[in-house]
Amino acid sequence: MLMRTIILISLLLPVALHSQTGLNKLFTLPGMVTTTINPVLVDQDTIVAFGGVIDVPGHYGVHISKYDSLGNLLSYNTYFHPDGKSYFLAEATGFIKTSDGGYLAVGDVNIGQAMVVFKFSHTGDLEWTKEISDNSLRVLYGFLPVECNGGYMIPGALQYNNYDVNGFIYKIDNNGNVVWRKDYGVNGLSDLALMVLKKDDNTFFVSGGQNTFIDIDAPGFWSRSWVFEIDSTGTLMSEWRSEIAEQLSGGGIRQSGGNALVVFTLKTHPTPNDPSLPALIELVMLKLDVNDWHTVWKTSQTGPDMTYNANWQYLQQNPIDGALDAVGTCQHYPNAFVMSGITAHVNPDNGSTIWLRKDTAYTSPLININENHLRGIAHLSSGSIIAGGWVLSKEGGDLHQEAWLLKISPDGCTEPSNCATVPTHEPGTKHGPSYSNWEVFPNPAKTYTLLVPDKDMQGKSGKVMLFNQKGSLAREMAFSIEPAQAVRVDLMGLSPGLYTYQVLMDTGSVGGGKIMVAW
Repeated sequence: MLMRTIILISLLLPVALHSQTGLNKLFTLPGMVTTTINPVLVDQDTIVAFGGVIDVPGHYGVHISKYDSLGNLLSYNTYFHPDGKSYFLAEATGFIKTSDGGYLAVGDVNIGQAMVVFKFSHTGDLEWTKEISDNSLRVLYGFLPVECNGGYMIPGALQYNNYDVNGFIYKIDNNGNVVWRKDYGVNGLSDLALMVLKKDDNTFFVSGGQNTFIDIDAPGFWSRSWVFEIDSTGTLMSEWRSEIAEQLSGGGIRQSGGNALVVFTLKTHPTPNDPSLPALIELVMLKLDVNDWHTVWKTSQTGPDMTYNANWQYLQQNPIDGALDAVGTCQHYPNAFVMSGITAHVNPDNGSTIWLRKDTAYTSPLININENHLRGIAHLSSGSIIAGGWVLSKEGGDLHQEAWLLKISPDGCTEPSNCATVPTHEPGTKHGPSYSNWEVFPNPAKTYTLLVPDKDMQGKSGKVMLFNQKGSLAREMAFSIEPAQAVRVDLMGLSPGLYTYQVLMDTGSVGGGKIMVAW
């Protein structure tokens, strides 16, 4: 039986809240070291969140929690793997309300070892879980599903033992049993299926992306958005791909009338480490006629200080003004290296950006990399946007993640004195500073991993530090970067789990990310 914790609360719990203005709150659930929110939905103006937790012994689990429209915690359940394994959630984790009044969520076990599907009742009680794996696969990740006749369709990405990466659709029945699986994509490419959108009982649209395996800075790299149509058996009926030269990547879709889709995606400018070239992410919106896949209109926009490495999560239509809303995360440099949550409110008729705002809930002088992520979006009946995510915090001396709930009015305000302005920045004109982008391979790793530096780091020296989930320094080593060589980081003796690493160069350049030490 899965471990769980349930509590009903009528008043706000005193749990590590740092902001009480409106609904803009950071918190951890009681008894948890770490709490994150990935997707959110609104059920009769009750906010329902799904995310990850780490308890005091260090187990990785999931939570489903409910809040009123002011952000007061109403109830929560936490669940941990019965065999001591870890539950993890991808960036585009799936979470939907089901026709029986309950909820369905998708995650993975031990970072892609298996896909796991959770079925919850309306009260958040776990009705069943199913783990789906395949011996021919290296990793398996599931994303945003849809309910269909007789069960659910779950999109995702899988990697075979020969390293080919394909998008997939799993059809499962109402009890989580696999009915069929279909793979989609092109050999030699990295293919992702991110979300499924139901048109009718026999027609489904899938959004995804395709790209080369090589890094964004490497010659020959390209990325493109991908939308395809399938029938109820998973048979491919038609498809559309953006041009390789556009460097679009993945994205969400939303139906617009009976014969059109709005695609919400990103345009990535390569060579982000060259300050003489644009280093930005553009928000791209385009409308496709699905009869022949021609583009009806297309727009792009970015905000000031939005630089390398952003992502957008999902696409929802505002119930009040019909605008298209999405949240995500961007990197920018107002102070050292900060990741901010971003929210876009877009005109559905022509794709023009009505407003675009950035929100940074937490920054600390104690850490070099301040992460503020928005991962999920939903709407109250008033049209207010509910965004959920997490921040990387070092309150109390421990490095951990705290859940973030944010409410934004339809006109872009978190409070009367803090409203978004109409963006005026023109795409392609922002120049970002140089940033050391470190590749990590393999990741996950068991005994060692390699940090592959940027070419402009050759011949320089520095140190790498690994921190565990409690913020304690687990390993530190100095290095000197030799030409055409990577930095080997010894992982022997480290406990399995997720580690944050930071690279500090003697020149002052900073890089960082996450490394998973595997079982």
